[in-house]
Amino acid sequence: MNQSVPKFTGVGDGSLILISAAADISVFDVVPFGAVRVGIAQKTVLTGELVNINIDKIYEFASTDADTFVLGSPCYWDATNKIATVVAGSNLYIGEATTEKAPAVVGRVEILLGVKNG
Repeated sequence: MNQSVPKFTGVGDGSLILISAAADISVFDVVPFGAVRVGIAQKTVLTGELVNINIDKIYEFASTDADTFVLGSPCYWDATNKIATVVAGSNLYIGEATTEKAPAVVGRVEILLGVKNG
C-alpha cells in the first residue's frame, strides 16, 4: 500500500499561522482566514505584509448582551458589530466558550480559538 504520511516541517508549534494581510491589521485584531475561521493578530501590519495569527489560545471577547454563553458552546465573530455571539448565520466561527454569561448581562466571554465540538 502506497500511503502518504504527514511530514513534520519543524515550523511553529501549531498555534500560529503566517498569512498575508488582506487589509491593514492592528495587534490583537480578529482576522478571518480560510472560509469560516478567525485568528488573533500578533502584531500591527499593513496590507500585503505577513502576520502571524494565533489560532488556538483562549482570548476574552466583548459579547452581545442578549446571548447566553454556556461552557463549550460554539461562538461566532460578528464582524459588523465586532463582538462574539452564539448566532452562526453569516458569522465566522471563533471557537468554544470557556466561561459562561447569562442573557441581559453586559459582559465579556472567554473563548478557546479553533476548537469545534462535534
